[in-house]
Amino acid sequence: MTTTNDSHQLEAIPHRAETDSFDLKPALVRIWETALTYWWILVATPLIAVSCVVAYIMIWPPTYHAAVGLLSQGEKDYERDAFYRNWNTFRKDDLNSEVQLMTSRPILQGVVDELGLKYDEIYHPPLSHLTYLWTESEIGNKYRSIKQRFFPKKASPLQLTEAEKDRARILADFKNGVKLEPVPDSYVAALTVKAATPRVAEIANTLANTYLKHREKRYVAEAQKAYNALKVEVERARKQLRAVDDQRIAFARKNGLFLDLENGKVEISLWENLGAGIIELEAQLKGLQQKKLKLEEEMAKEPERIVNTEVYQVDQNYRNREAQHEGLITQRELGLLRYRPESPELQMIDKQINAIGNLLQEGESDMIHSRTLAVNSTYQNLYLTLKNIDSDIVGIEATLEKKREDYARIEDRLSTLPAKKVKLHEIDRERTQLEEKYIALSQKLKIAEVSMTSLAIAPSSIQVVEYANIPSKPVWPKTKVLLAAAVFLGLAGGLILAVLVDLVFPRFSINSLQGSKEEFPFFAEVVLGGRTATVNMLNPHLFGKHANVEKSEELQV
Repeated sequence: MTTTNDSHQLEAIPHRAETDSFDLKPALVRIWETALTYWWILVATPLIAVSCVVAYIMIWPPTYHAAVGLLSQGEKDYERDAFYRNWNTFRKDDLNSEVQLMTSRPILQGVVDELGLKYDEIYHPPLSHLTYLWTESEIGNKYRSIKQRFFPKKASPLQLTEAEKDRARILADFKNGVKLEPVPDSYVAALTVKAATPRVAEIANTLANTYLKHREKRYVAEAQKAYNALKVEVERARKQLRAVDDQRIAFARKNGLFLDLENGKVEISLWENLGAGIIELEAQLKGLQQKKLKLEEEMAKEPERIVNTEVYQVDQNYRNREAQHEGLITQRELGLLRYRPESPELQMIDKQINAIGNLLQEGESDMIHSRTLAVNSTYQNLYLTLKNIDSDIVGIEATLEKKREDYARIEDRLSTLPAKKVKLHEIDRERTQLEEKYIALSQKLKIAEVSMTSLAIAPSSIQVVEYANIPSKPVWPKTKVLLAAAVFLGLAGGLILAVLVDLVFPRFSINSLQGSKEEFPFFAEVVLGGRTATVNMLNPHLFGKHANVEKSEELQV
């Protein structure tokens, strides 16, 4: 019942009829036959899956879920900002920052300590819990002991105790179970907490309250720290300002600047007046000196004493000489009558006349008998005036000397006035800067003090709008869903496993013989039914390309 097909053997690539189209029916029939053949796999895999799910439900801790509604202050709440501007002067955090702050270690540790949470009460990520189970299992302990024996670890000074390890594990898993999810386009966020106990609502509420308290304490501590720092700086600025004030007072006293630089103007005016006074006194002194010289000249002309009364008496000798002189003149007149003028006789008479005349000129006709002297009043007046002028000169010279000393002293002080002015301005500038610093620090200190005392009454920028409620049942595991999924996945996995087994360990089937390349290809299928058999002619290659693809005939048995 075999034939050969020359055209089929002559093809470079043998023709396979089953590749011309995909027939779903044989594939389904093959799967169905596989399922019937390996029915025990289809029963075993769901049972194994359901057993794993039941074991998971019994071993794995349940997960409870709770959410707390939080409201954040808006970024553009102008009315609130204006009202509390001078109250809570410190920064406010947005929800993005609150996410990180709320899951920080101090907050979580505070909740764990306050509620006394244990490892079995918190949420555990799958990998973390598997690691914990491995750590606590007998097999894990045995494995670590063997590993430590063959590969011992070096002793470390930072080795944690078991309590510290357990606490670190609790905090790490607790953080994974806390999530703050801001609602888009709003200032509302949901604080979701997962835990392995119905106390999850208590944990969530405690976490929110603990964070708000910690947040308030942080702001109060910040305000207290700012207040303490500002108080020290204010006291230091006050002392510096007092030191500058003392320095300014000492400088003013030392340099006579009792009215700042106003006394400089007074000294300038006094210096100018002294200069004018010195010039005037010099003019007066010069005038008095000229007057003194004039008086001395007049005094030189005036006798100190004058004759008050004189008593005269006739001088007889003078009278005799006058008579003798007159007689000689008469004798000469008579001699001219007889002699010539150049005659010796007359010459002799002339000499006698001249000699007696000289005597007469030298002498006086009357002789003072007695004389009374008196003080010259003119001379006395001149003397007294001269003495007054001398005293005036001495007074003016003394005054002039004093004024010159004062003038020189004031001039020296005025010459140092620009330097003193610069120094005073430097002190004033330093004092102004310190005063501004002191005022600014004092204002900041006042604000810090107000903020520190008003933080308790000023509303927080983060508020709880809805506390969590106690959940009625855990959100995981969902027993019904897991069992149904286990059955479905077990059946699907069993079917796939059965097909794989069937492919690895093939069975004889009609479909596998169709299109066979064996030397004796499949010809027909004989189906036995009672005492008869049906022959299905299934191989079209034996009848040519255009032969009927399926023939059947009944055979009697």
